[in-house]
Amino acid sequence: MHKKYISRIIRKITPQVIKDSTRPLRNKLEIQIKEKIQKNAPLSKIIKKLFGPLYATNHRIIELNINFNCNLKCLNCARSCRQAPDTANISIEQIKKFIMESQNKNRRWETIVILGGEPSLHPDIFEILELLVSYKKQRENKTTLKLISNGFGSEVKNILAKIPSQILVNNTNKKSVINRFFSFNMAPVDLEEYAKADYSNKCLITKSCGVALSKYGYYYCSNAAGIDRVFGFDVGRKKLPPDGDEMLEQATLLCRYCGRFKVSSTSRCVLEEEKMSLSWVKAYKKFKEQKPILKEY
Repeated sequence: MHKKYISRIIRKITPQVIKDSTRPLRNKLEIQIKEKIQKNAPLSKIIKKLFGPLYATNHRIIELNINFNCNLKCLNCARSCRQAPDTANISIEQIKKFIMESQNKNRRWETIVILGGEPSLHPDIFEILELLVSYKKQRENKTTLKLISNGFGSEVKNILAKIPSQILVNNTNKKSVINRFFSFNMAPVDLEEYAKADYSNKCLITKSCGVALSKYGYYYCSNAAGIDRVFGFDVGRKKLPPDGDEMLEQATLLCRYCGRFKVSSTSRCVLEEEKMSLSWVKAYKKFKEQKPILKEY
């Protein structure tokens, strides 16, 4: 029920002229209402108690964050590939463990996404893809396997040309470090207007992008995995969360640092410079002095 209650409220209070208009306008209105609830802690607690968090995590999609190494390093990178470069990769053993967990718990993934960094630069990329294709053939033939690449540079292009046909490649064809991103490093916790925000409500990407797995465990989204890598809270789950687990303790801790949480007030745009609030300035400084040590999955 909690996935649809905001839409039902909107239908009741919205004039017919808006109801008859385009879906983007209705979606924008829904986001604006959710954002106001996010900022109002007393109201959001009541809503959440009745219906659950505003944005439920999609347990039918998982994003495998196999590395944080990237050959492009865009400004405002949501994985901090530019701000906090890291050569640590998810291992073949961890991919096998994920597959075994999925089988043992009968988790039927609609989509498995392979992400980075730039995932094609993982030294074992073809072995990882082979394992996932084998899993798809043996157990989950309806699962979509998708790799997201920046498509930048001859090395990446040569690797992409060899990707198995069973893998759907989403090539974003980036040309420079300046791209359409959210101001990821503008932490809402540093902004006065979010002083009363309820971070356990999460944001849109938990629904559209699903669960995440990195070298350090499972998270409610990939941004959360990237945040934990830098801040070093070490809250990655070491076992596959059960279907319906909203991982609210992670969201309460990590969403406060994610610029994407700001939903409609932080629209995706071309950012020609890095925007960074104090929490991130301190975190990156500390990361450069000594990289956090997190327990591995």
